[in-house]
Amino acid sequence: YPVSPKVILDIGANVGYASLWFARRFPEATIIAIEPETKNYQQLVKHTKPFSNIHAIQAAISNTAGTVHVKDIDEGEWGYITENNESNSKNAVQATTIGHIMDKLHLQHLDIVKIDVEGGEKEIFSNNYDNWLSKTYVLLVETHDRLRQGTDDIVTRAMQNYTYTESSI
Repeated sequence: YPVSPKVILDIGANVGYASLWFARRFPEATIIAIEPETKNYQQLVKHTKPFSNIHAIQAAISNTAGTVHVKDIDEGEWGYITENNESNSKNAVQATTIGHIMDKLHLQHLDIVKIDVEGGEKEIFSNNYDNWLSKTYVLLVETHDRLRQGTDDIVTRAMQNYTYTESSI
């Protein structure tokens, strides 16, 4: 790999499979695994407990801090989305930004950022992304235009001011 990562963000960590892969492939890296849905988060904590370099956070990532509602879209354990929350829902969770996580953890850069958030990338890349995207070496993002139309375009627009190599799987 062209990078020997020290800091990896796994956003939309689900039950931790990608975090576990990162931890095994890059044992010197610190992995911050972020998952909003409670049952998935509990499994994430359970699966990653043996790895001291994986730190789980229950939160949603957005472009602003606040509260969001976790909604089941009937696609199994990986099929949850977040929506703005106007009420005190039992499925409410804190939303934060990547920039806030960087500030809180005193991170100067991000070696790898993996984003798989079932359409939430539309908010993440709509604004307040320059402060972290400009400090990211490798970005892995799965867009979900089928769940939230326009997501692909939002991510593409956010990336237009950066020099990068694009790869599709």
